[in-house]
Amino acid sequence: MRVGLAEHLAMKCVIYTRYSPRPSGESESCNMQREECLKFIAKNGWSCYGSFSDENMSGSDPERPGLWRAMDRVPRGGVLLVWKNDRLARDLYLNEALHRHAKKNGFTIQAVRDGPVDDSAEGNLIRQVLAAAAEYERRLIQARTSVAMKRHQKNGRRMSRFAPFGYKVNPKDETLLVEDKLEQDALAYMLEMRSLGYGWQNICTNLALAGHKPRGKSWDASSVRRIVQRSLQTT
Repeated sequence: MRVGLAEHLAMKCVIYTRYSPRPSGESESCNMQREECLKFIAKNGWSCYGSFSDENMSGSDPERPGLWRAMDRVPRGGVLLVWKNDRLARDLYLNEALHRHAKKNGFTIQAVRDGPVDDSAEGNLIRQVLAAAAEYERRLIQARTSVAMKRHQKNGRRMSRFAPFGYKVNPKDETLLVEDKLEQDALAYMLEMRSLGYGWQNICTNLALAGHKPRGKSWDASSVRRIVQRSLQTT
């Protein structure tokens, strides 16, 4: 969507920022992104109608409250301004869906670093390529983090607040894990039942009948599935 000089100078915009920590510890804070956007707004003589953010949230997550408050706040003919396109989304389909939503509601999305959206065939292709690259980077980071965490846990290192099922925190060194015999017995029972073709709910029922104790009030099918899948991935 092209705008004339007068409209450009009177552009109304809303800022959206997103921050998600990376394993390396390097990331761009919402405050830094907001400052860059404000500088861009001042330089172009735009009007800022608000600023919204999501902290510690993935760019692949569509359920971001700050994002949707920002989208709802942008007036028709206005702009949703982000620092970089990957702050908006790190998923190709989500990125495209957000741009379609913006177009349907009469506003555009622009990135300080990446420029305005071009609705031509070439512009759409470039946007999709950039979104695909951001999505690939996200998946690469997730894969590297997952591999590292599984390797450390397999070597007995504690990687989160709660020990994974089958383990407990070593009382002599809280950075390490040790096997919990009762939970290891329950885990072995889950794996055996699953190998025999039992469904998750049936496994829960049999765990209770066999006297295996859950961490919570009762065995839950989704929890048992996660425990089994995690165990199979780390072995």
